Amino acid sequence: MVTGFKPGPAAMGLRYNRGPTRDDRFSSNAICGKVCSRMKLLLIDGHYYVYRSFFAIQNLSNSRGEPTNAIFGFTKTLRLMMKHLQPELGAVVWDEGLPQKRVALQPAYKETRKEMPRPMVPQLDFIQNRLTPLLGLFSGRPIGADWRFQVHDKCY
Repeated sequence: MVTGFKPGPAAMGLRYNRGPTRDDRFSSNAICGKVCSRMKLLLIDGHYYVYRSFFAIQNLSNSRGEPTNAIFGFTKTLRLMMKHLQPELGAVVWDEGLPQKRVALQPAYKETRKEMPRPMVPQLDFIQNRLTPLLGLFSGRPIGADWRFQVHDKCY
């Protein structure tokens, strides 16, 4: 379990199933003879929520004049997700670049998208490297991350 992360109700007790049936005789329940419960996992498309927060909240900065709108919105959104969904584990996954499969299917994909706004760059770095772990979530690219895919292409 990720440190600092409050477990959801499913982690507090086991959910007992009816035992192995004909269809699930090769499941982990039938093989190990133990009662297993399902785990609630929260996977978050990091870039989506950073962009959404950045553009939804305008003109928010700290005492040094550094923009903090994306940081504030991202934090508030993730805390609400964790409060309402109560996952046992969570991770924020970040895009690696343009997905080759989608570009092949839709050549105009992200063709008109502008570069990342300059005020968002330091906020994104802070969110990826400092904030997400503070919220008790794993942050990063999966081991063996494939830059040809984006998070929303894998989670549908």
